[in-house]
Amino acid sequence: TNKDIIQASNQVQRVGDIVPNIIEMIDDLEEKQNKLDSMNSQIGDDIERLRRQIAQARSIANSIKLGVHFMPNTTLELKPPENLQSQAFNTKISTYFKTDKPNGFLLYLGNEPKPGSRTKRDDFMAIEIENGYPVLLIDVGDGPERIINSKLVDDNKWYEAIIERKGKEVTFTIREEDDQGEDQLHEKKETLAGEKTNFRLDENSRLFVGGYSDYQMPDSIKQSSFEGEMEGLKIGDSETGLWNFVDGQNNNLGALDRDRLVTKEAKNTGYRFGGNGYVVIDAKPFNFKQR
Repeated sequence: TNKDIIQASNQVQRVGDIVPNIIEMIDDLEEKQNKLDSMNSQIGDDIERLRRQIAQARSIANSIKLGVHFMPNTTLELKPPENLQSQAFNTKISTYFKTDKPNGFLLYLGNEPKPGSRTKRDDFMAIEIENGYPVLLIDVGDGPERIINSKLVDDNKWYEAIIERKGKEVTFTIREEDDQGEDQLHEKKETLAGEKTNFRLDENSRLFVGGYSDYQMPDSIKQSSFEGEMEGLKIGDSETGLWNFVDGQNNNLGALDRDRLVTKEAKNTGYRFGGNGYVVIDAKPFNFKQR
C-alpha cells in the first residue's frame, strides 16, 4: 500500500509539472487558431473584392462599343452572356460585319464536345461566308443543317446578319442599306427537320467570333478565320462586347464605326461640364452595397 501511495504521489507530481506546459500549449494553440481564422477571413474578403473587381472590369469591357478589325490570324473567344438559357426555344443573334473576302468565319455559339459523354448532342449555331454568300449552320439535336442566304456580301460594305428562331422555324436575314438610305432585308426562311426544338446550352457553351484555336469544331463548319470588321454583336437583347473576351490572339486592332445601318434614334450624349456645373444622381437604384 505504501509503495502504491508513493507511486501515485510521484505520478501526481509529474502531472502537476506537465499541466502548466499543457495549459501554455493550449493558450498558444488558441492564439494560432485565432490568427488563422483572421487570415481566412481576410483571404475571403480579398477573394470577394477580387470577384467584384473582375465583374466591374468585365462590365466595362462589355460596354465598349468599338468594333474589331480581324486579320487571317485573329482569334477571339468571348465570354457568353448570362441570358443563354433564355435562348433555348426562341433564339435571336445578330451582328454587323464588313469584308471583301469571299470566305470567312463570322461566329459560333455552341457546347464544347464532352469526350465519353453518353449523349451525342452538341448543339451549335454558326455563320460563315462561302463564295461570297452568308451561310447559317444550325444543329439543335437532329444533326446540322445549312441555310444559305442569296445576298452577296463580299463587297466591303456593312451588313447586319440576323438569326431568328422560334422552335423549328428559322429566319436568316441579311440587312443592308441602299444608296437612298433605305433598309433592304434579304430573308431566307427554313423549317428544321427532326423533332427537337430546344437549343441546348450549358456551362460548357463557347462563343467564338472571327476565328478560333484549340477547339474541335463540328465537321460541317469549313471556315476558320475572318478578314474584315465586326461590331454590334447581340445575343437575345443583350449587347455582347467584343472586348469582353476570354481569350484572343492578334485581336488588338479596333474598327472604324460603320457608316451604314446606323440607328436613326438619338444617341445618349451625356453631360458637358464647363467648370461651374454639377449633377446629383440618386444612388439608390444602383444598390452599391451588393456591388
